[in-house]
Amino acid sequence: MEFFVEKTALIVAGGGPNSAINTQVPAGQRRRLSGFAKMTIEALLQVSDELHDSPDVVLATQHGDFQRTIRLLRDVAASHELSPTQFCLSVNNAVLGQFSLFTDNRASMSTVSAGPLSLAYGFLEAYLVLQQQPHKTVLLVYSDEPLIDEYQHFCQQPQQAVSMAWCLRSAATASATAVKLKLQHQPEAHAEGDIDRLALTEQLQALVSGCSAPVTTMANRQRWTWSRVDAQAA
Repeated sequence: MEFFVEKTALIVAGGGPNSAINTQVPAGQRRRLSGFAKMTIEALLQVSDELHDSPDVVLATQHGDFQRTIRLLRDVAASHELSPTQFCLSVNNAVLGQFSLFTDNRASMSTVSAGPLSLAYGFLEAYLVLQQQPHKTVLLVYSDEPLIDEYQHFCQQPQQAVSMAWCLRSAATASATAVKLKLQHQPEAHAEGDIDRLALTEQLQALVSGCSAPVTTMANRQRWTWSRVDAQAA
């Protein structure tokens, strides 16, 4: 799989102010956003600020808006009445609906959740969109937050809240400055365990920024490798 990266944005918890969302989303609406939604929309806004069309959007996430979901589960356990609004906003694609409203983007939007390999499968979904519609621009965003202590024995990743977005295009519309990446998938019989999500996103950011070393992640008996095509040819 090959695609072109026009722009990236990496948001890490405590990493600084959310400048894009603060200027593009009214304060009254920002206050109703969860932490998960804020960092996801911030990353998307940072990679779409120079676009003149409405891009398709793919959200990859393992846990979704977990903090909102756990509050609903605690309300159920306490026999409290659930808030219809909070319930609607807890589903994975709710944040994409909010992004759509803020940006008046009526293009196709989808979510992918594939355990520790959610990011890799998000790239696969974005690639398939570009294969079907090579003149489209696709925004891919990966977002996840740490689980609470009671769930840490199920999954310890991510250790910090992280969101990373990519503006992706095919060869048909890529600019001269876009970075061409290749993503390869192979079976790996001994690949088990979890993936350090923050380290993975930081490595992918470095790859786009000029690092020539391929980035590999393994889980669920699968190996996924991102590499720069220009580095391979050199």
